[in-house]
Amino acid sequence: MDEQWITNQGDIERIHALCLQANNVIVVSHKNCGDATGAVLAFSDYLFSHGVSHTVCLPAPVMNAFRFLPGVEKIQSTPQSLDQVTDLVIALDAADARQAGVEKMIDHWKTAGIPIVVIDHHYTNDGFGTIHWIEKDASACCLMIYEYFKTIHEPITPSMATCLLTGILTDTGSFSNAATNYEALAVASELLSCGAQLSTIMNNTFRAVEDMASLRLWGKVLSRLKYHKKYGIAIACITQRDLCECGVKEGELESVANIMNVVRDIRAGMVLMELADGTIKGSLRTTRDDIDVAHIAAFFGGGGHKKAAGFSLQGTLLETEDGWQVM
Repeated sequence: MDEQWITNQGDIERIHALCLQANNVIVVSHKNCGDATGAVLAFSDYLFSHGVSHTVCLPAPVMNAFRFLPGVEKIQSTPQSLDQVTDLVIALDAADARQAGVEKMIDHWKTAGIPIVVIDHHYTNDGFGTIHWIEKDASACCLMIYEYFKTIHEPITPSMATCLLTGILTDTGSFSNAATNYEALAVASELLSCGAQLSTIMNNTFRAVEDMASLRLWGKVLSRLKYHKKYGIAIACITQRDLCECGVKEGELESVANIMNVVRDIRAGMVLMELADGTIKGSLRTTRDDIDVAHIAAFFGGGGHKKAAGFSLQGTLLETEDGWQVM
């Protein structure tokens, strides 16, 4: 199937037509992200309203901070959820097949002639689908889903509005980072008028520490913070031992990299977290215009945005006299 790129309103309406004609749609995105989770759930509500059979899949269970989102119980996170008959795949807020957790299925779908629609705002997107709508200047994928709904005249319910506003708020750091622009603020206002639950979003995503165990883990991690003055980068490491000793689950310290950036001398923050599967997840954040953390992530095989990016490595973390090392 020839690749196609979305450039106008007619192309967006074609995606809508594909959705309505499909017998079974698989909707995918990446893990541990408010924009990704909000986008797939809002899109799921849209498909449900039109009676379209579909499955929503993420590579990992939804983290606690986003389990308040309406419809979250629909999300599946097992490899078997992708192994089903489908005639349309929708990938939201994912820069590549690996990030979306579909790297083992992508060739099969393409060989079978199944359309793979990619709607994304990562400038590192590698064009892994067959139909692409990439808005590299969009603050969040949820902004693009809002535009999609407006283009096809889809009513936005309070549940959909809450999901979309969650994505916009998390990707803009509650309107505090460089991704914030007029469009993000204007659409947020529209979503509030559609019934988005702002206080619920803020209480769950920006003001909540899960419990005392999470607070202890924050203290342990920040006490070992390493600052590399030459590069202006602060690095925090979270080991499996840390998680076990504090009784905290993976993914509950996603905001550490953001917190580090409130320190004036820090140009970028990096968090390295050991996962139970033998990999190390790296998260990079910056608020500066002269730093592109996506380039740093790309060096390690990852990607993302100029201000927020990530990568994965095989190995474990070891603290030495010279600092942390990946073994």
